[in-house]
Amino acid sequence: MKPLRSLLFAFVAFATLTLPGAALAQTNLLSNPGFELGPSGILYTASVLPDWNFGGTNGTTVVSSPGNAADGNQYISFSGGASGGWLSQNFTAVIGQTYTASLYVRYVGTIPTNYVGMYFQIWDFNSGPVFVDYIGTPLGSPLPSSWTLESVTFTALSAALRFDIDINTTTGNGSGTNIQADFASVTAIPEPATCAAIFGVFALGAVGIREHRRRKQFAA
Repeated sequence: MKPLRSLLFAFVAFATLTLPGAALAQTNLLSNPGFELGPSGILYTASVLPDWNFGGTNGTTVVSSPGNAADGNQYISFSGGASGGWLSQNFTAVIGQTYTASLYVRYVGTIPTNYVGMYFQIWDFNSGPVFVDYIGTPLGSPLPSSWTLESVTFTALSAALRFDIDINTTTGNGSGTNIQADFASVTAIPEPATCAAIFGVFALGAVGIREHRRRKQFAA
């Protein structure tokens, strides 16, 4: 029975990986999503963060702190007292595909006021913002004090898109507060037909194993 079981499991694994959308659902469309590539330090002076564009004030820092990041060893920290810091990365989507965009966020230091916050968004080069997710400030949910995953689902209407991370504060109001971000991602959501097909493959494998056992019992 073991050779048949191994063969069936191999078939299930192969079919799952080769079904349309199965591999797509596992792929993050962003490169260097956890800011692990590149040196730590103030971006304004370091002038390098692989795969990301950045700008604004000198209050944006790549922090290297093993065990303190949401993922890996490095993360981004925005000084709440210096408005205007931002990061962005262009990516290519499949038109009509539904995606989940997500980002880990938190604050450290002084409890933020209503004028301290950040947002991330997906920008469509043809039509502007697809969505804007505010965290903190009067426009969004409160900033969390521990790493929290913020997620938004959207459907791509264009192939050329951009992932933006922006600090959203008034200069001077956020002194003593650092707003931090880690592991940005954009991943495809499998279509219902793909999910059903994957379930069907697993069910077929289970039926095959059960049928083999039944025949073996009758033959004994």
